[in-house]
Amino acid sequence: METIYRLGTIFFRCHNISFTFNTSCCSTICVTPYSLNYACSTVTSYLSAIGYAHKLAGVNDPTETAIIRQLLKGYRKLAPSHDVRLPITLPILTRLIASFEHTTESAYQLHMLSAMCSLAFFAFLRIGEITVNSSNHSNLIMLPQLEQLLNRLGQVTALQLTISKYKHNDTGPPFVIYIYKEDLCCPVRTILDFISTRGTARGPLFCWPDGAPIKRNFFVEQLNRALRFCKLDPALYKSHSFRIGAATWAAAKGFTDTQIRQLGRWKSNAFLQYIRTPSLSTKVVSLQV
Repeated sequence: METIYRLGTIFFRCHNISFTFNTSCCSTICVTPYSLNYACSTVTSYLSAIGYAHKLAGVNDPTETAIIRQLLKGYRKLAPSHDVRLPITLPILTRLIASFEHTTESAYQLHMLSAMCSLAFFAFLRIGEITVNSSNHSNLIMLPQLEQLLNRLGQVTALQLTISKYKHNDTGPPFVIYIYKEDLCCPVRTILDFISTRGTARGPLFCWPDGAPIKRNFFVEQLNRALRFCKLDPALYKSHSFRIGAATWAAAKGFTDTQIRQLGRWKSNAFLQYIRTPSLSTKVVSLQV
């Protein structure tokens, strides 16, 4: 988010748009990005940067005025954005995990990437929860957040993942999701295989043997390599495709909008745009908020 705000600041400065603007500047705010073929979502993010600066300064935020809302509404109609990202469904997830035997350089990488992809799908994770790309690791999942649930015989029956801090939730109650064994592409087995390789040293759940977290660039590079091995276009499948695939899968299973919103920790119905074609069915994933 900091990067978006910085980009918004740079954009407005480059085009001589004042930070302390009033309603007379509204046309410039929308016309300039529109003439440069900017997506409405980008303009919204840039306006958020301006609004954030005004809030910090303790002055009225002109981006929340009725005229700004109407201009953005018109912008969306004139330049609707289309999400071209495709879902990573269960069949694709299975193929990706199988491909790591051919695309990775070590057994450690194979187990780690398989577990990362599996958990990203079955727990609706965001890329920032399993990788890092800056000094801010606040949402990175740590090993103690994942617990093994045992039956009376001491056998692992499920995994419990507790997520305390995530997007839109810095101070609210933690979110708990249970991951159960599956016949197809079992996440429990895949994750336990990695933990057996990783060891139980405290630190990020997904890390290198020295404890260093996994960089986002590395994960994206390995994902693209696996996609190409599977004859899939990396331009259409991104790290967010796991969440898109998870929402698609849940919808195919007959989950309600409320259940999908809870599973993905969405605060709105934004997830509805993610639901694509049906994916393979599997058992129900339980959740607890």
